[in-house]
Amino acid sequence: MGSASCVFVNGIRMVKEVLVNQGENFLDRPEMPLAGELFSNRGLLSSNGHLWKQQRRFTLSTLRNFSLGKKSLEERIQEERRYLVDAFGDEQGSPFDPHFKINNAVSNIICSVTFGNPFNYHDADFQKLLRLLDETVDLHGAIMSQLYNAFPSIIKFLPGPHQTIFKNWRLMRNFMKERIDKHKEIWNPSESRDFIDCYLQEIAKFSTAEQTPLQRGLEIQRDEK
Repeated sequence: MGSASCVFVNGIRMVKEVLVNQGENFLDRPEMPLAGELFSNRGLLSSNGHLWKQQRRFTLSTLRNFSLGKKSLEERIQEERRYLVDAFGDEQGSPFDPHFKINNAVSNIICSVTFGNPFNYHDADFQKLLRLLDETVDLHGAIMSQLYNAFPSIIKFLPGPHQTIFKNWRLMRNFMKERIDKHKEIWNPSESRDFIDCYLQEIAKFSTAEQTPLQRGLEIQRDEK
């Protein structure tokens, strides 16, 4: 496919052999130019090899801890279900498209874990984010987006849906950055309210481990002042 060599695995028996029985031997995933442009091959979904293992281990451990906390994931889902039913009720029996309301409900469950709080169904900024995300997912299936993965050095100079994907991603990234910056302003290392707090704590832990004893001593003195 373009410049990438591909092997297609067919049949349940062979898929299980590759992904389950020999999963450790097939951890690597192809580096897709479109995903690389958006995520720089980082994060849980687009990272690879050892980095992916670290991200996955941290994510599973964090989500497991959340399930033992004050509000389990099941409780968050049940709570959001009630909000969704109320949103359907607001339509008073008139025909409506439930697509974005359901998207809002599913996204809110994720946001309650990630940001520590869900968003109101009438929040203009969040509704804009959902529409950008919905459009971006659809555009990934466009022919020009697929051609970008095959011939990125050429297609990147041409107009098309892939350019809209890049524009949408910049807007979504700004939305996320604002939330992360707010978390940093009020972050309390002794209390992890959500996934972002846990990630900040993990970053701080590794940053401290990499410091020399002298640097750590200076940090402690600065905190005491």
